[in-house]
Amino acid sequence: MPFALSRRQLYDLVWSEPMQRLAKQIGISDVALAKSCRKIDVPVPERGYWNKLHAGKRVHRVELSPADLGTAKGIEISGTLNDELKSRLAASPESAIEEKIEILTERFAKRLGKVTVPKNFDKAHPLIAKLLEKDETIRQAKLTERFYWR
Repeated sequence: MPFALSRRQLYDLVWSEPMQRLAKQIGISDVALAKSCRKIDVPVPERGYWNKLHAGKRVHRVELSPADLGTAKGIEISGTLNDELKSRLAASPESAIEEKIEILTERFAKRLGKVTVPKNFDKAHPLIAKLLEKDETIRQAKLTERFYWR
């Protein structure tokens, strides 16, 4: 029976135990679980993470980044949740707090930096320059037509 998980819930599950073991508990393949994580931009442990952890070595846990505008808030997985997983999900905090548009705008403006658009495209790629030239000749021809609405 399919169930829905938020990004935070999936992140908590994936970083709580190895993907193969978790996928087996859910009833899907570890590849399907990894694809689900990739779809909603949830980082997964690197190869050897759990072996290093059990050996007592330092491991790096990648934090869950804030969702981008195009990133889904959750995902539906076609598996089954056993009681243990249900209780773990109930204990994990739900991050359904929507970010204000001003904060998102500021974050993306910082990421993009200053965007400048040239007034002319003299340095455009030759194929693009050819298309622009063709468009301009069509536009000039349309301006001389009798029934062209500007």
